[in-house]
Amino acid sequence: MLNNRGSSRKEMMMVLLLLVVFAAILLYKVLGAGSVTKYSNFRRKASNFITAANHLMTEETEFENTAYLYDLIESKYMEPIESPFDSSVLCDEFESKVFYVNDTSYVTLKCGEYAISKQPTTDKNYKIYKVSEWTEEKPIGVNYESTTLYNVTIDGKEQMKKYYNEREFLIGYYKELGYQTTSIHVLKNSKHKLVEKTFYRSYEQVA
Repeated sequence: MLNNRGSSRKEMMMVLLLLVVFAAILLYKVLGAGSVTKYSNFRRKASNFITAANHLMTEETEFENTAYLYDLIESKYMEPIESPFDSSVLCDEFESKVFYVNDTSYVTLKCGEYAISKQPTTDKNYKIYKVSEWTEEKPIGVNYESTTLYNVTIDGKEQMKKYYNEREFLIGYYKELGYQTTSIHVLKNSKHKLVEKTFYRSYEQVA
């Protein structure tokens, strides 16, 4: 009698264990499929971005070689792009761009933690990376990239809220300080001194 009860309990435990394993596998497949869909949507958004940027660069001569997402939105060629990973997050208007080097065009689309970075627009399957925020501290033991960001100072005191890439700097220089310029090297206030710093971020390919 005791042996039968013991066997029944063991069988029940085995059934429960199999059910837990099955549920875990099913959940993994569902979540995995969701990630694949989000990656596909991200690549599709990048393709749409490229198409709109090419239209802008064809129609507007001032954007002959580079079109930022900011420029497309301001020129009514696109609406802000929602991140496929989080609809409450909009893609970065100043890091996202389509640009030419010689006769080859490249795309960068940065949305929250995820980025398609500096890839030829003719690629069929853009690599997707998970990236950290830009920081002055160089990462250790991980893949990382660097960029140059800008600010202005008066007597050593920074005048802008943060350090910006070149395109965003021109916008911030006007919105924050009230000066318009077409080049970071032509500052309208003689007291302003351009300051540039190297920033770093880590990255990991996820798709």
